[in-house]
Amino acid sequence: MTTDPGNPSSSPEHGSTVGSARPDTSPGAPRRVKKTRAASSYAFLVVGALVMLALVVFIVQNLGASPEVKFFGWGYQLPIGINMLISALAGAIITGFAGAIRILQLRRAYKKA
Repeated sequence: MTTDPGNPSSSPEHGSTVGSARPDTSPGAPRRVKKTRAASSYAFLVVGALVMLALVVFIVQNLGASPEVKFFGWGYQLPIGINMLISALAGAIITGFAGAIRILQLRRAYKKA
């Protein structure tokens, strides 16, 4: 890209950089896609599904082992995999509540500002 002496905005002293005026639209040029929330949530859903699949495989492989679990005086006996599934769900619920509280705080702060 050359500078046009008649156009002051194309000269280097006005902050213009080479190649910033027009993106490269040639057929072989790689295109950058804007990252969206939907793309991010889709990626997290895929990762979550893979983790859930691994947990299901673990549950199926350990159905025979049933240790006794004691928690605050309450005892029960379930397969290890089911115990892990309950723990994962409890962690997800606690994380969801913490996230919801933070979102509400940010919304209140935004409305005040």
